[in-house]
Amino acid sequence: MQVLRFVVENHGSIRDELEVSFVSTAHRDTPDYRIPSSLKEVSHGVLPVLGVFGANASGKSSVLRALWSLHELVTRSFLGFQPTSPIPVSPWFGRQEVPTRYELDFLLDGLRYQYGVAFTAAEIREEWLDVWPKGQPRNLFTREGQEVRFGSSVRGAKQAIVDAMRTNASLLSVAAQFNLEAVLPVFRGMASGLRMVMATHHPGQHFLFRANSALLRDEHRALVNQLLRAADVGVTGMRVVRQPTVTFSFTFGGDGQVTDKGAETRGDERREEDLFALWLTHELEDGEQELMPQHESDGTHALLERLDAVLAVLATGGLLLYDELDTSLHPDLCAQIVGLFTDPRSNPHGAQLLFTTHDRDLLLGLRRDEVLITDKGRDGVTRLHSAADFKDLKKRDNLRRVHAEGRIGGVPVLGDMAAIVEGLSDGEA
Repeated sequence: MQVLRFVVENHGSIRDELEVSFVSTAHRDTPDYRIPSSLKEVSHGVLPVLGVFGANASGKSSVLRALWSLHELVTRSFLGFQPTSPIPVSPWFGRQEVPTRYELDFLLDGLRYQYGVAFTAAEIREEWLDVWPKGQPRNLFTREGQEVRFGSSVRGAKQAIVDAMRTNASLLSVAAQFNLEAVLPVFRGMASGLRMVMATHHPGQHFLFRANSALLRDEHRALVNQLLRAADVGVTGMRVVRQPTVTFSFTFGGDGQVTDKGAETRGDERREEDLFALWLTHELEDGEQELMPQHESDGTHALLERLDAVLAVLATGGLLLYDELDTSLHPDLCAQIVGLFTDPRSNPHGAQLLFTTHDRDLLLGLRRDEVLITDKGRDGVTRLHSAADFKDLKKRDNLRRVHAEGRIGGVPVLGDMAAIVEGLSDGEA
């Protein structure tokens, strides 16, 4: 699956309609790699990377969480939500009765699709799915409340799907469980083609990996060793150690994100699984030494987390959402990870990366249309624009310098903190 555009309205700090577009412009910027497309409206290709830059609390994470909330609504609502539970949603302050709206345009198996949904915590108000089989849109289904119209090309257990439908479950989620052939590829594509990693502010506490981790696959073992050596963190080898079975319980917040994870059964979901630790061997002056995972640096743990997520999506294609990609990573190393997506040698399946960051150095490796800027006005509303929207920017312009100068926004307007604390006595808190 390759995402073309995502539209969100009334989610978190995003009050008004906001569009994230992976459709490339005609700019002859570097890196010049773009995922080829046969669609006329995508004649310049699909962008493999979008970086979201902005001040703290400007809404960068809201953009990623909105897209992931769409994923959760599609993949979990029918089987994962209780029949009477509210739909997880985080609307703009005071707009609980105004529907949150998501639209996703994407390519799947050579076809263009558009899926859209509008909902409140109480119910799904609207939902639709269109496909472009021969360059013209064809509706697969349209839902208004509990009323559904299927397209004439749709075959299958349509009445059974309508009978099973609930106000808090997406029709796409229901139809997939009834193996409705027309929508199954979309459900599977969204289920497997979207991955999200939220910022880990204490990477050293998260050194365990699931059995299906990309880092643990036999076919990736040599590659991971080579990447760790190339990262210059002093690692010469690794050993996988199985841990005792761990029981997790999860509490989901209003936006569908996990807000708590621990041994207590307080959440609405409980899972038991085997986890694995990586014991890394380091080259020292007097020989090699294997370290316990708990003794590895935060930077090494951060690198392992990045490689786990990145290798998984590069191997199959799809879109990786990564919040605060630069946390605990050297700027040069972070740039190398982004470069895995913008180089066709390492990205043969057209995988995509949407990430947030505060690292201006990453601007040096991105095209103008791969740079998104979030700003939050005095009204508290997040607004988004692309560096490609600034007509006075040229290919030769240094985007890092332009951003630092505030010419494209996305920088905080700071007060004089030293003046604020001037004269503070030693005994004051």
